[in-house]
Amino acid sequence: MGAFHQKFPKCLLFLYFFFPFSILLHSASSLSFNFSSFGTNAKEILYEGDAFPSGNAIQLTRDQQDSNNSMSVGRAVYKYPIYLWNHATGKLADFSTRFSFAINSRNNSCYGDGMAFFLAPKGSHLPNNSAGGYLGLVNSTTQANARNSPFVAVEFDSFQNSWDVSGDHVGINVDSVASLQFVNLSSSIKDGRKANAWVSYDSHKKNLSVLLVYSNDSLVTEETYRASLKINLRDYLPQWITIGFTGASGDCIELHTIYSWDFNSSSLQISGASQIMEVILSIFGAFILVGIVGFLFYVLKNKKGMKQRVTVRLGSEKFWGPNVSYKKVWEATDGFSEKKVLGKGGCGLVYRGILKDQNGDSVDVAVKKFTRNTKAALKDYESEVRILSKLSHRNIVLLLWWCQKHWKFLLVYEYRPQELLLVYKYMHKGSLYSHLFEKEETLNWAQRYNIAKGLAEALYYLHERCDPCVLHRNIKSSNVFLDEKFNAKLGDFGLSRLVDHGERLQNKGGYLAPECGRTYKASKKSDVYGFGIVVLEIACGKKALEVDLKGNVMALVEWVWEHYWRHMQLFILVPLPIEYLLFVSC
Repeated sequence: MGAFHQKFPKCLLFLYFFFPFSILLHSASSLSFNFSSFGTNAKEILYEGDAFPSGNAIQLTRDQQDSNNSMSVGRAVYKYPIYLWNHATGKLADFSTRFSFAINSRNNSCYGDGMAFFLAPKGSHLPNNSAGGYLGLVNSTTQANARNSPFVAVEFDSFQNSWDVSGDHVGINVDSVASLQFVNLSSSIKDGRKANAWVSYDSHKKNLSVLLVYSNDSLVTEETYRASLKINLRDYLPQWITIGFTGASGDCIELHTIYSWDFNSSSLQISGASQIMEVILSIFGAFILVGIVGFLFYVLKNKKGMKQRVTVRLGSEKFWGPNVSYKKVWEATDGFSEKKVLGKGGCGLVYRGILKDQNGDSVDVAVKKFTRNTKAALKDYESEVRILSKLSHRNIVLLLWWCQKHWKFLLVYEYRPQELLLVYKYMHKGSLYSHLFEKEETLNWAQRYNIAKGLAEALYYLHERCDPCVLHRNIKSSNVFLDEKFNAKLGDFGLSRLVDHGERLQNKGGYLAPECGRTYKASKKSDVYGFGIVVLEIACGKKALEVDLKGNVMALVEWVWEHYWRHMQLFILVPLPIEYLLFVSC
């Protein structure tokens, strides 16, 4: 084995030298993007017609209530083209996309017409005179001669035109606004409810499918609709395409709003590689394979030592609190079903489920699944588990279990978990942010006071009762959760550290203390500043940072000071009784 140990570094050097070249030779194109919201920073979105960014969303059509305008139509498309299929091999890419949207007729008896997610040739533009039932896809001329303006679309139709079989339906359209496959809705599609839609294409089965889900306030799936179509997209669309959304209204008012959008496509080798290049690539691949086999052989011979190093790196897991098996979490969330998704954060998705505790009782849980398998994600995960396992307070979210699923293969199994899961007690009322800025029903002042008081008690516990003190470093309204009695529970401890002072601060978005912009250091005071901003949000009903229609950004604290120095009423949006003015001033 001594000779092998001496020669192995040369083999490994060979592997590292040639592998980048093999990647360059094997030219491929895939795409992935995620817009959790839209604003002035969403530079990759292009607008046509009446479409425009509005706050953190996209409006495809104009609000015509206060004008004589009619026939509103608009498009919002991704700026860069998508590589759909390879001309040399004929292979198609798989893709999947998810978006949340709402269609709102304002309860008017006159309404129409709907919106669609579409795929069209690269450089496709909004046709003239394409409002109303044409949905911004075609007009009377192109509808009659479809091959001159090809497209594939998933429509969300709110009005029954002569070519429609019904009013409220989801349909799959090819070169025409008449759907080839459709599913009727049992309720209105235009009542302003937020919907989630998934559109995916399986290139092997040549199947295009759509799933539409409406959820109620408790985030349990209420309505689900599915439609699918067997179609070879290569027969209808070119290699490079444009993707996006289109919406239209006719003589009546109807708003079409996009709230979020993510997209993923598989890799395809771009056409143009010669056979000689393929041969060279194969030779390099063979050398790489030999190097990998030697490397893995070395790993097997040194597996025991690796296990010891991993134990030191990850720390002593016995102090992390109770864990739960991956199988139980999988079953509790129906295999991490899309129907169980509660929301999406910076670290990954959160699912709802039901688990059995040690007494056999059912517990309603929220499962945070980290989707970023990076060192930073692992660091955040370990930090949150270590911190929460040491804390016990009625105003801090309760971590019930943690779980890691490892790759069952040699070195990767030892060094990096495949999936990281945290299981919390489910908060039935969601986040404070959602109640302040997303729900129509507002919190009463007794609830607001109780929430602010609970958050203050949680922060006091972290700073003064823990030894050493815990700096949360990410105090904001979206990290404050509410139980069924609207009691505040502070959560998301991924950025927290068991420190005295001096850690670098990562909180931002209007909650960052001014001095931290210079020092980049966290302290008790920076946490308290974030708490103060949340209290202002509770009192004023305004976000920490807001963007107006002109794209101007205003910080809440600046807005408060501006009105204070002008001797104006601070609480314009949400007037406060005098006893709560006293509370905020303390």
